[in-house]
Amino acid sequence: MPQVTTAFTPDFVTTMRRALDAATDRVPVPSRTPATKAKMAQRIVRSAHEGITDPQQLVAIAVAEGTEPAL
Repeated sequence: MPQVTTAFTPDFVTTMRRALDAATDRVPVPSRTPATKAKMAQRIVRSAHEGITDPQQLVAIAVAEGTEPAL
């Protein structure tokens, strides 16, 4: 996976963290593994790097990523 080199403001890092927490609460309990949560976090960071900054969109993207548990 390529490295993301975008610098995010502390406030936006907080926004991404809240999006991850909200998304984690919306995936099925069996999918709430550390590996799946890491996969969801990576998707949030990639999306933010691509210019998506809306918290609701970040949550939706992370939920979609978390519906399939990481192996």
